[in-house]
Amino acid sequence: MPSNRLNTSSTDSSASELPPRLNRREEILEDYGDREFLFLSEPEYDEAIIGVAHRIGQEDVIAYDYNKVCEAVAKLIGNDDIMEVMEYVEFNVMGAYVGERTPIFVDVV
Repeated sequence: MPSNRLNTSSTDSSASELPPRLNRREEILEDYGDREFLFLSEPEYDEAIIGVAHRIGQEDVIAYDYNKVCEAVAKLIGNDDIMEVMEYVEFNVMGAYVGERTPIFVDVV
């Protein structure tokens, strides 16, 4: 289960007393402790993590920003043709069922 840590930013002096914030991957591993939870394990995908999706009666899953995943894939495969990148993501990433922990991909609007 996630910690009760709030993700807040503050400009008061007490903010300087807080420890540095972990990156998304470190926060998830700290809160959930399960490496299998991270579907896209390459660090290039870390910026695409937008959170953890909670579903009643099902396992929690990682939620990725679809557009940021596409950006990461474009860099990884060295292709800037958006249609080819989207096809690659839909077939090779989104199409990969990995059981109950299969992540979700969100079109952030």
